[in-house]
Amino acid sequence: MDYWHLTVAAEERHVLFDGSEQLSDAAARLAAMFPAHTLFFCAVDDHLHLVLRGTRREAGQAARCVRRWLRATGRTVAPC
Repeated sequence: MDYWHLTVAAEERHVLFDGSEQLSDAAARLAAMFPAHTLFFCAVDDHLHLVLRGTRREAGQAARCVRRWLRATGRTVAPC
């Protein structure tokens, strides 16, 4: 297994998470999304970081899942 550092940012660094309630919700969702693979995560106002353990394919799936979740909540995510 390998380790992957994923960064997902808002387009043009606009705010993704406005305030502590949204940050808390994001942290809870990130922790629940990939419990077996997530080693570390950090959500700040305009981006988030995930450190995952797994295969390249699993890391790619995780990145796509996070981006879909953010888009589904109306947030604009920067292209990869």
